[in-house]
Amino acid sequence: MRRRRRRDYDTGLLRHRRPAPRWRKWVHSSLLVLLTIALATSTFSYVLVRDLDTRIAARKIDISQLQEEPREIVDDYSGRALNILVIGSDTRDGEGNAAYGDEDEEIGMRSDVTIVVHVSADRTRLQLVSIPRDTMVDMPSCRRSDGTETYAGYRQFNAAFAYGAGEEQDLAGAVNCTRKTVEAVTELVIDEFVVVDFSGFAQLVDALGGVEFCSEEEIEDELADLKLAEGCQHINGQTALGVARSRHSTEDGSDLSRIERQQLLMTQIVKTALNKSILTDLPTLYSFLQEGIASVQTSTALSRLSTAAGLANSIRGIPLEDYQFVTMPWALDPEDPNRVVMTEDAARVWRALKYDIPLPEGIVVSNADGEKGIVGPGGTIVSETETPTAETDMDEESESLN
Repeated sequence: MRRRRRRDYDTGLLRHRRPAPRWRKWVHSSLLVLLTIALATSTFSYVLVRDLDTRIAARKIDISQLQEEPREIVDDYSGRALNILVIGSDTRDGEGNAAYGDEDEEIGMRSDVTIVVHVSADRTRLQLVSIPRDTMVDMPSCRRSDGTETYAGYRQFNAAFAYGAGEEQDLAGAVNCTRKTVEAVTELVIDEFVVVDFSGFAQLVDALGGVEFCSEEEIEDELADLKLAEGCQHINGQTALGVARSRHSTEDGSDLSRIERQQLLMTQIVKTALNKSILTDLPTLYSFLQEGIASVQTSTALSRLSTAAGLANSIRGIPLEDYQFVTMPWALDPEDPNRVVMTEDAARVWRALKYDIPLPEGIVVSNADGEKGIVGPGGTIVSETETPTAETDMDEESESLN
């Protein structure tokens, strides 16, 4: 009989105590390191999200108490068309704003820029319609935060912001009156809003490291604190603000030409953000969001980071060529050549946004490169040089707007 050796009596437990191969130790250690990094990153991201959430919540403008009828606060706009009102305020109140504009100019609240941004329900179109500030409209009465109400009347469009602000410089009242006026003249429902002031716009551009801008003419405007050479150049936030505000030293000096420059600036901001891959670079994204949040004030729903981030993610896939910039169709006011009025084409544009359908034929649009075209059958865009249009007559009329 063969004599049994000690190893024949080893139990499974004893065999498991044998030293593990080196590759197993390496894998084990690596997994621990990866797990530690993952936990650290998740904790870091959570801290950043909480910080941004707190910051954006502090920039909320609540106008719910000023509205005649309560409105639903939406957490998720997926599958729904959306109208966002963007208001550029020239208020001198707030940190950094007093430095802009003429020091002898009367201080107050006015809106230099008003844009209706329409996001289609299927997230294939982004349409931005600028309303000229000199448009004459029937302005409804509206409430201010102190309980007083404005008087209805036929006034210049951007007066809605000033009337709503009143002597108390009430920003919530200003936004409420502007929103109510836009809804009255367009028959749209404005779901959300964003307000940007002077210093906020400049900060936003600087957060991107500036943008490229091309000018067809030299611009020198003391009121806008701007001196810009002809041609393409890289501009910082203060210069970009001057470009957005300038109107008195350009070829026709009208608000209509200023709108075109504002639209070009907006496309450059979007392009720059996309080219810098901000969404995939966490430190850069965080820095940009910090500046961006400090630059704007928003409606209640957009002040929730989850809603704002979800909306941003849903429109991220819309190609730049499907961004359509439109200046609301207008005609000279028969009673005042320095003012304009809405036309039937303007009503057609608002109806298209209301029913979430492509813009009607014959409307002049600009793409993200500033190239103009005409809306053709089925919403297709035809080069402006290929289709006859009355735009030439409009350009001639705009020369008299000062």
